[in-house]
Order: sequence, then C-alpha cells, then structure tokens
Amino acid sequence: MNWEESKLTSGRRSRLEMTCDILRVISQGVEKPTRIMQLANLTWKDLLMYLEALLRTQLVARDTQGNRAMYRLTEKGSTILSLYLKLKQESAVLGLETLTTEHVSSAMRATATGLDSSLTNSLVDRLQTSGFKIEDNRVVGKSGETHNFNIVATASDGSRHGYLVIDEIDEQHILGLFVSQLDTDLHIHAYSKKEVTPEAEKLAQSYSISVAPWEEAKTQRPRSQSQANTLAFADKNVLLEVDPSSSYERIARDFAIQYKSSGYKVFVFTWRGSPVYETLSKNLGIAFFTMSTTVSYAKEGSNPNETLVPQNDQAVILDELGKVFKSNTEDKLLILFDSLSDLIVTFGFERSYEFVKNVNEMANERALTSVFIIKSRAHDEKIMSLVRGLYRAHLSYGGSGLSVTRET
Repeated sequence: MNWEESKLTSGRRSRLEMTCDILRVISQGVEKPTRIMQLANLTWKDLLMYLEALLRTQLVARDTQGNRAMYRLTEKGSTILSLYLKLKQESAVLGLETLTTEHVSSAMRATATGLDSSLTNSLVDRLQTSGFKIEDNRVVGKSGETHNFNIVATASDGSRHGYLVIDEIDEQHILGLFVSQLDTDLHIHAYSKKEVTPEAEKLAQSYSISVAPWEEAKTQRPRSQSQANTLAFADKNVLLEVDPSSSYERIARDFAIQYKSSGYKVFVFTWRGSPVYETLSKNLGIAFFTMSTTVSYAKEGSNPNETLVPQNDQAVILDELGKVFKSNTEDKLLILFDSLSDLIVTFGFERSYEFVKNVNEMANERALTSVFIIKSRAHDEKIMSLVRGLYRAHLSYGGSGLSVTRET
C-alpha cells in the first residue's frame, strides 16, 4: 500500500496498521512530527497517542535540537517494522480479499470416502496395536459444525487424530482439511486413492496436514504426533526450529517429561500465553521462569514453582539462570527456553544474540542440556544463519514430527 492508498483507506486501518505506518514513515528519514502526521494520515491527537506508546515501549526515540523535536526508529522498532512488512508480504499470496465465509463453508463440506469394513478394521487394528484408543468418528468442532472422519483415535501421548480416505485430494480438499483441523484440534491424516498432486502436497505441508496414498496407510505403522527419543540429546546445547503452525508444545512436553522421568531437574523460561506455558504449567515437578511486563525484579508467581522475571531486563534473567546453576551443582539439568523468536522481538537481534552467547557460555561450564526454541520462517535467513552458528545440535519439528538437521 502506497501513501496515497493509505490515505484513501485509513478509515479501515487497524491500530497495528496505523502504528506500523508511523514506523514506516520514520524509517524513511522523516523526523518532524507534523510531517509524520501528514504522511501517516493521522490526526494530531492520534499521532500524540501513538507516539507516546512508541516512545514508552522504546520502538521510537526522541531527539531535540534547540526547540525542535525529531523522531527516529530504535533497533527494536526496526525489528518490529521488518517483521510486519515481511508478514504483510507473505500474507499477500493468501488472497484474503477473496476469502469469504461461503468459501470456507464450502471447503468444510469435503467428505471422506466410505471404506469397506475389512479395510476399516485393518486400520483400526493397527491403530490399537500402536496404543491408540478409537473414538466416535463424528466430532463437533468449536464452530458447532459436525466433522465426519473415517476414524478418530487418541494416541498414548494424549494427541487426537482424524483419519480420512478421499478418492482424489486436490487443493480444495486440503483447505477443507485445514478448516477441520482448526475447528477440531485434531491432527489430520488424509489418504488418497489416486496420486496426490505436488501442489496439494505442498499446501498440505504448509498446513501440517499428513497426506499419502492409501496404499501406504495399509502398510505403515501409525504413530502419535511425537514419539521422539529426546534423551539422545542429553548434555548438549540444542537449537529446536519449530513450525509455528504445528502443535510444537508437544515436543517441548516430550523433552520436559522424558528428562524429568530420567532424574533431571527441568527449568522452563517462557511467556504466559505461550502454548508451552499452557501445556507444562500444571506439572508441579517443573520450575518456571515466566517473562512479565509487570515486574522489575524476580518475584514469586501465582502458580507453584513459578518465578516472574522482567522480560525487558536481560541481567535479571541471566542472574536467575546463574542461581539455578549454583544451587543445583550436583543435579542433572534441562533448561528449556521458549522462545528465541519472542526474545528477538523484545530485545532486537543484537542484544538477543549476546544474551544467547552468554547463556551458552554459562551452560558450557557444566554438563547440562539446554533447548532453545526458535520459530521457523519468523526471521530472515541471515538472522537464522547467525543463530544456528551458536549451536552444534539442530533439530526441527513440524507436521511430520521431530528430525535432526545437524549433530556434531
């Protein structure tokens, strides 16, 4: 959107769009507030409100020369703007202007093909042999719609799965499966009686939907979402790249539970509202350090084994980590940090990079396991390359489960 278009459509802009319009204007070297107001198409009152928020959160800095006030982007502001522009560019291919309720509703009507009883029984037998519990194949979603599957089953790790066989899977079917996945929170496994097109397969991968020929369903042993032996990475500093559209909290839970069961003390650094926090916070055997904007020093949280730490103060976070090391010198430790992506947004890349280097140096002074989560596609390749260079063990997690991408 250029600035003339922005002026014409300003009535429909969200607060995020108006905030980023201000950041974009300032990033182009515009320093004077009146000129920022004009180019960002805001009233003077709105500009004052947004500038106050941007200055308070340190996305923008204010300089004065005599009686003149000028504004410039901070490193943190530049990072936020870059993320916004990248998201806007990436989302352009979605064609959101043509996406309607009717479009989604029609996608939800993609139905499974009826299976003969012998094939159904064969798949059920193999699921049960693998520890799955068979459920009703009709699932009412959060929207109130009923979704019909050939088979619905719950794995031993608590993950729920829906299995469908479709005569021919095309991109319209994938959209329907994606809507069903969102509405039911099931992991979707779709089998096609005909060859799956490369376009449909690529789209399914983006949505973390498993698609395969039906012949494979008759021979493959079903697996739960994550059946990884995370203990293989004991005493290593690990970078875990996760697909943010996947239920990556499951692999974080696998790490925490498997290491705890093996005698490790588990410490999790995370944010409230994170899927990892929601999944692990009820486990009383895990200690939490929760990033918060409401504290300026470390203090006890409302949940058992929880310490609140100021998310904007690296020194306090490092100090708490140092206390963990000093008070557990004879214990085996797992440090799980969720996530580097949120850290980069909060601190900016340079400060986050130094923080991670400091943590890794502290970790290298004794035998322990550390796992740092970073969200794939959230950062440009230069940033990802620099972060990867800090770790000898690289893992990735998405719709197909956990895989090792580097181990030295």
